[in-house]
Amino acid sequence: MKASLRMSYRRNGEMYSGEIWSQVYPTRGYVMSHSFENISFAKMMTALAREARTYEEVEGIVLERKETSKPYVMSSTEINQLVTDPAAAIRSMTVPDLKVIVLDKKPILRVGHDTLADAFGDSVYCSRKETGEVECPFCGRWAPLVTSMSEEFQMSLRCGKCNCRLGPVRESQGNWFPISTDVLLECCQERYYIPRSWNKTGPWIGHEDLRRIYEQYKKEKETCLEELQDHKA
Repeated sequence: MKASLRMSYRRNGEMYSGEIWSQVYPTRGYVMSHSFENISFAKMMTALAREARTYEEVEGIVLERKETSKPYVMSSTEINQLVTDPAAAIRSMTVPDLKVIVLDKKPILRVGHDTLADAFGDSVYCSRKETGEVECPFCGRWAPLVTSMSEEFQMSLRCGKCNCRLGPVRESQGNWFPISTDVLLECCQERYYIPRSWNKTGPWIGHEDLRRIYEQYKKEKETCLEELQDHKA
């Protein structure tokens, strides 16, 4: 059984709502086969893949975002990947996380650990020595960070000098130790030691100043992602 599919959807923040329509040959006209509301992009594409796999052959798939006038026609290669390997297809269509340097005017996208260390984003970067010592974001001293695993199997760290605890955290990356900005702000310290180029008050920055910059960054990041999604759709 051969069919063509059309998915019409609307985006609200990070959630998607819409319908999947199918046309089974030789029948003419599309019939709604599935509807969805407030689901993630991955779940939306999984539903489309599930619908496509019910047919022996899918001749075409059209994605129609209701906020835009130009539909996106999937290629035969994209359709084949969606049917045979939905996870890989979703990864290829998902916009990766971006780092944005917050400046007075427009955000600048940067890549690489060294440049990211000077950029403000979802993570802030503390210097790390080859000996394993890290510049503590709480006391500003070089200190060994003690690694431990929580009950949820998440890694946390404790500064050997000021005994402050921080977690969950990721593994170090070269000369840098990334710390989630969300996690850092949840510690609610009066100030943080982050001597990076984005920190104009450096080397210390107050909690409210860090929170304000982070909120500005998230707004600029959301705008960038929406523009990229509009271009891809």
